[in-house]
Amino acid sequence: MGMPDPSVGVAVRAPAPLHEPLSLQDVAAIARTSRTPTPSKHGPKDERPNADTYHALILVMGVLGLRVSEAAALRCRHVERTTLLVPGTKTSSSRRRLTAPASVMARLHGLVGKRGPDELLFQTSTGTAFTREKIGVIVRDASERAIGRRISPPQLRHAAAAAMLERTHGNLPVVSRALGHASTAVTAAVYGAVTDAAVGSALAKVALDFDAILDPDSASRFAAAQEHVPLVPDEDF
Repeated sequence: MGMPDPSVGVAVRAPAPLHEPLSLQDVAAIARTSRTPTPSKHGPKDERPNADTYHALILVMGVLGLRVSEAAALRCRHVERTTLLVPGTKTSSSRRRLTAPASVMARLHGLVGKRGPDELLFQTSTGTAFTREKIGVIVRDASERAIGRRISPPQLRHAAAAAMLERTHGNLPVVSRALGHASTAVTAAVYGAVTDAAVGSALAKVALDFDAILDPDSASRFAAAQEHVPLVPDEDF
């Protein structure tokens, strides 16, 4: 007698339809554009004082698929040598470790600098936490200037999901685990068990593609600097 299917009788609400997924090129363009404020009638403005923060914030949502709440809650201790620990702010299944492009990790390590491990990774110019509303304004403004249409932060997450699905040939269990979906248990029961190694392999493919788009030279620079980056101890999930 076979094992009962735990997904039987479980209702899964389909997400609201989103616009055409953004490409990785779109995400990179939006991140770059976020570095400067909206030009005034007097012409373009210089980069923001915290341009690196805006840039990296958009990348973790648009490349790694973090939720707004997850990105805003990141602490410096969550930035490891080549991976990002996502503590999870929604459910226990949203806790995960993500393999990130070298170009993204280099930016995150740059933000950590000499900060303490418990300090917020993404801070405003006054040192306070970003609100959901503020992040929405940043994304809408940068996307309108970069790609000609205003998008929301969830659409950045959707772009990351689309890229993962394409490069893993529709491997839903891996992508569900990588995104920290609340329905991971149901997805895994239907499509098979997912290991951390499988998640890392899938995201590594996305990382290679994104590095080529964002900054082809960053990977080699980041690898050369690894011997000088202190290893942050893993968290016990």
